[in-house]
Amino acid sequence: MVIWIIGLSGAGKTTLAEEVVHLARQNGKTVALLDGDVMRSVWGDSLGHTLDGRKKNADRLHRLCRYLEGEGVHVVAPVLSIFQETRDNNRRELRDYHEVYIKCPMEALVCRDSKGLYARAGRGEIELPGVNMRFEEPCAPDLVIENTGSRNELLGYAPILAQKLIRPGKTAYPYTARDLLRDPEKYFYAPFCGKDFVNAWKRCREEHLAVWAGSDAMHPCPGDLTETERELWRLASTGQKPTGKDAALIEGLLRRFEVSKKLPATLEPPRYSCVRASDRLTRPHAYACLGAILALSAAEEPDMRPLNCLLKINDLLCSLSGLPSELFPLARRSLAGELAVVQGWAQRSRTCK
Repeated sequence: MVIWIIGLSGAGKTTLAEEVVHLARQNGKTVALLDGDVMRSVWGDSLGHTLDGRKKNADRLHRLCRYLEGEGVHVVAPVLSIFQETRDNNRRELRDYHEVYIKCPMEALVCRDSKGLYARAGRGEIELPGVNMRFEEPCAPDLVIENTGSRNELLGYAPILAQKLIRPGKTAYPYTARDLLRDPEKYFYAPFCGKDFVNAWKRCREEHLAVWAGSDAMHPCPGDLTETERELWRLASTGQKPTGKDAALIEGLLRRFEVSKKLPATLEPPRYSCVRASDRLTRPHAYACLGAILALSAAEEPDMRPLNCLLKINDLLCSLSGLPSELFPLARRSLAGELAVVQGWAQRSRTCK
């Protein structure tokens, strides 16, 4: 696996990467730390800090990551990585690629400027990404870390990332490995047995709860939603279990989703009862809303059917790279509800024995 950690100078890339490597090596894993700045000296200090020099450095790091991954060596690479083209190549050509973006306010970066780079860039003495050189933010990172707190808060993400190196392969939860919104899964659980499967599922949910951390307050309803998305957003915003006509709407969508793993863009027949590929929703808003609604129903009435759909919706949400931040409160509610219901069942089952 290659964990590619992106961020502006002073964002905390190397701090996080060193802790991830330390934890993975403690567990017997062979991991190479490829720090973007350190690697410049490995190349013989032959590259400058112009756009062309930075591009060459990124390309060399990409090729080295590809070679080491082929030799069975895990890689953690804290790099400034200003080019989306390089990240696209990583995702296309590396077998197991995980992209982490550490976001940090410019005021904090300037305060942490131990090398004086931001001061020099401000005076026009050097070119620095984020100041007087363009920095392309990652389009779809697997994890976004808002580094606005303490060093310990940043290092709290290290165990999550280290686990990806420590427990790859059969213990990973497979139903989030591809975009399930574009390619619905048929859910054959046969290859798994008992504890391994449950632990992998639980770890998947807890990791995404951490990724989607932040305020639980609902955002205003976006203005470009479809009919289905608007209705579900309205229901999810109340934070209450639907009743009457709203309950009938959810029942119909639940019945359709359970069969097809798809939601229709319109609530009018025949699309409501039989979803064609051209009619289905292809963005996550409705799914996050329905997940939050089903989490309420599953908690109040422990029933396998809504829980089964909730599991599949959460798999879908966890499979998407770059979930819009406006959906974080809904997605967290959906995941937390699923975890609470399953853990409650497990507790009751132990009590009844």
